[in-house]
Order: sequence, then structure tokens, then C-alpha cells
Amino acid sequence: MVQFVHGPAMHPYTVASLRRALFERGEAEITPAPEYTDEEIHWTEDAALTRRPAMFPNSEGWTWLNGGRTVEGTAWGGSLEIVDFHLRANKYLLAPEAYEGCVLYLETSEELPSATYVYRVLMCMAERGLLQRFAAVLVARPKAWDFERPNTTEERARFRSEQQEAIREVLREYHPRALAVFDLDFGHTDPQCVIPNGGRVRIDGVEKRIYATY
Repeated sequence: MVQFVHGPAMHPYTVASLRRALFERGEAEITPAPEYTDEEIHWTEDAALTRRPAMFPNSEGWTWLNGGRTVEGTAWGGSLEIVDFHLRANKYLLAPEAYEGCVLYLETSEELPSATYVYRVLMCMAERGLLQRFAAVLVARPKAWDFERPNTTEERARFRSEQQEAIREVLREYHPRALAVFDLDFGHTDPQCVIPNGGRVRIDGVEKRIYATY
């Protein structure tokens, strides 16, 4: 929701995704954002209403694991930290078989959780027989900068690499055939695309394209 008040205006990529999600019906392609940032301008500064933080070109796009096939399923997930809450409370989760063939999508928050934490959460999902039910995993580009942790460019690159490797390690150990795509733009970075939670997502691992039905 913070996208609505970014100065001087919402990023065009975010606007286009919101328009599709709110006012259009049917399947639409999700594409990589042309640029991104995980920096912010503090809300106590007037500049927060008039300019954007520094943007970085998205030259590398998405990273694919186990492509070569197409997967389509119901999207389920969100913030990894909130998924962790559900795993601990075990109150709102369905039985593991209810997620068979679904698409798990995950992003980490401004808390900048460590790669070890990310590994442990997903490992516990796997140990209870939940992670293996998902046919594919979509992972957002991690936010790697915060006011309390203003990481350098090199530190941010290392943070993102370590987090991705933690997820790859879990998949190697528990779900080696899972189709996975990294560095999508639905997380705590700007701009953002809308993932239809409970809606259909189609991941074409041959053409390396992703579609969502709104």
C-alpha cells in the first residue's frame, strides 16, 4: 500500500499492474520491472513527496531453476515472515494435500531476515510435508537495504545471493524437481506487480514467461 503515496507518483510499472488486477479480467503476462530500488526516503523529509530514491537498472531480469516445462496452479503465499507465523500457530493452514499443485510465492520484508532464517522456515515447511506439495516457487527480489541497515551495493548483492542460495539449498534437499523463479517484483521493493492470491498463475519454463489470471 505504500506504493500509493510514493512521491512524486506511483511508478508506471506499478500502475499498469494495478490496472490489470483491478479493472481487467483474464490472463495477463507478468514481466520484469525495467528498474527497481530497495532504498527509501524517510517520511519526515519533504523529499519523500517530491522525488524517488535512487533506481537501479534491472539488467539481469529473473533467474530460473528447473525450467523446460510449464506449471499452472493456484497462487498461495506472501511474506515469508507471515508464513512462518502460520507454521508456528498451525491455526489457519489447510491440510498439506490441499496445496498439491499450487504455486508458492514468497518475499521477505524490511526486517532483512538472514539466509539462515529463510532456510529454516522453508526447511520446516518441508519437514511437515508442505513444501513438496507446491509445483513451483516464485521468489521476489529481497529488500536488502533499510534505514537501520544501509547496506552498500556490494553488501546488498551478497545479501540477495545468500538468500537465494538458502532457498536453492532447501529445494535441492527436499524438492529437487520444483520449478523456481527468483527476483520477481512483488516484494518489499519498488515498483511492484500484483500476484492474485488464490488466483491462477501459469509459469512457462520453456519460453521463460509468467502469466496471472485476474
